[in-house]
Amino acid sequence: MEFTKKARITLISVISVLLISTGIYLAHYIRINTTKIAFYQISPEVQNVIENQIKKNLADKKTKISFVKLNKNKPLYEIQTKKFAIIFAYNSRGVIELESKQIPVSIMAAFPTKIRYSVTSNNKYYAMPVLLDHFGFSIYTSYQNMLGLAEPNSLTNLKKYLKEVNAKASVPLAVCGSDDSELFGFISAYAQSRMTIKEYYALCTELYKAQSSLSDLPFEMKSILDEIKSLQNDGLLFANWTTLTPSQMEFMMKEHHMGSAVTSLSLHRTFPYNLIKYYNTTIFPQEQKDTAGAVVPEIVAVKMQNGNFINSILQNLITADSQKNLSEQTALAPAASAGESHDTLADDVRFWCAATPSGPVPSFKEASFITPERVTTYAQKIRDYLK
Repeated sequence: MEFTKKARITLISVISVLLISTGIYLAHYIRINTTKIAFYQISPEVQNVIENQIKKNLADKKTKISFVKLNKNKPLYEIQTKKFAIIFAYNSRGVIELESKQIPVSIMAAFPTKIRYSVTSNNKYYAMPVLLDHFGFSIYTSYQNMLGLAEPNSLTNLKKYLKEVNAKASVPLAVCGSDDSELFGFISAYAQSRMTIKEYYALCTELYKAQSSLSDLPFEMKSILDEIKSLQNDGLLFANWTTLTPSQMEFMMKEHHMGSAVTSLSLHRTFPYNLIKYYNTTIFPQEQKDTAGAVVPEIVAVKMQNGNFINSILQNLITADSQKNLSEQTALAPAASAGESHDTLADDVRFWCAATPSGPVPSFKEASFITPERVTTYAQKIRDYLK
């Protein structure tokens, strides 16, 4: 029986509607059943390593995952974070204030006690550490050995060391202060060594209040900056360190001008091995040894949704194999107790986090600021104050 023209048109219309409806349903189903993972202010290189590790861990599972890079110039509270299952970010005040889900105790058992404590608030594990950065003190061993100098183990001894190494090095101490993170990292390491841990966190709070109201730098911060300024005035700290760039620091290394430096582990890794191999890196000299900590920006996973699958993603990231791969490919330190480190320095960072009385301590940047714009504003206030 032949279809009339009208019947054919009707049939085609019905089929088209069915196809469109099926397509809409499938798109909706895929969207609903896709696990969305976001990255906030994580470098593209580190993000790529974490993504690949997650994909590798889930290679035998028929699951749909999408990865998103969030706008780094927006504060987290302005982003619709609840639509993501996991957010990777640096442990910070902004992360603490997210309405995150509790990380299971069974997962957190994989970390040293001090590292677990660093992601605890109101008796809740609000995030899971994945990788550790660190602001360390690096000594040019050639000059140290020539002069027969002991490694400084306090701020008092650091100043003596810088005076003595000045006999060989035209720049006893350098910091890449052109970068806001490096600027805050050095000031944080100095303040954390100079103060008790209670005083340090009190200053974090005062700085937070100042940036919230756009008021001036707190008195306690100015006191720390005055001590740092005295190092500049005495020629022990490079006078223009607040604008010093990594390429300029590399030039100082090549020309043997630099006696020591304070850098993040991630910046340390960018220098050519034939230069950086002559620098021995330690924890920043600690004056307040009873409350000593390590200034460590932590890359953490923030769990925004519940579910066994989401827990399995987190669990897989802290296995010995995963932590080893993450450390080797990023050159950062592993956070979990298990897993080989990229090298001795990365292993030292994890040890310092686990063994110092206060464990990993956030820098002022992570502990005190909510918006990226305020970080920039107060970094410039500090540079202006130190002129």
